[in-house]
Amino acid sequence: GVTPEQSARSGLARYDAGAGLKRADFSISATYMLDESWMVRGEAGAGVLLGDAADSPVVVEKIQPSGMLLVGYRF
Repeated sequence: GVTPEQSARSGLARYDAGAGLKRADFSISATYMLDESWMVRGEAGAGVLLGDAADSPVVVEKIQPSGMLLVGYRF
C-alpha cells in the first residue's frame, strides 16, 4: 500500500492493499552431473503479481522474471 504521507512525498497515488493471494510463481530447473562429485544446475522462473498487489501504484511490472545458475560439489 501507499499511505497518505508516502503519497505526498513520492507523488504516487494513495493505495490500500487488501488481504488475499498476492503472487504466483512458476519455475523450471535442470541439473547436470559433470562427474561423480560436481554438478551444474540452472533454474528460470517468473512470479506474477495478483489482485491488490498487481494494482498497486508502486508496481512497474506485474511479471517478475528470475534466473539462477549453481555449481555444486558433493563430498
